[in-house]
Amino acid sequence: LPLWISYVLCQLIIYITGTLWYCIAYAPGGLGLILLQCVLPYLIPDAVKIWMAYGLSKRLAKYIPKT
Repeated sequence: LPLWISYVLCQLIIYITGTLWYCIAYAPGGLGLILLQCVLPYLIPDAVKIWMAYGLSKRLAKYIPKT
């Protein structure tokens, strides 16, 4: 599994669990509104963080010894 795919899958798990928690705790029944409030505003910043983490991990990989 490529590293960037694992980053994206982990982020999806975070979005799903966070959305379910918010739906149960604060606003049952309004999934569309919850996605607009809790997921949509974070898509671009999280994509930038994934891109930066992937780039940094590729650059630092040559300095970390493989065991």
